[in-house]
Amino acid sequence: NERLRVLSVEHEFGRRVFTSIKRYYEKLSSPSFDPDALARHLRTYAEFLTKHISKEESVFNCNGTISMDNTICIGKDITITNNNRRSQFP
Repeated sequence: NERLRVLSVEHEFGRRVFTSIKRYYEKLSSPSFDPDALARHLRTYAEFLTKHISKEESVFNCNGTISMDNTICIGKDITITNNNRRSQFP
């Protein structure tokens, strides 16, 4: 599913931005600390999360419901059956 691939790529982007934020944060007491760079990364991450979460909500919108046969709906396009295989909704 293309939408899931896009979300996966975005997750990797989010991890990279967060890693950069962590590196800047670890330099808080260092003379080389750049507060503007940290602020830029934090803004980028906040904007990214807002857009990404909106996309996730449009893909995964059934709130983790569980049916009588123990099939778990994690999104309108994905279920996990009781044998732990992922499958597409019909």
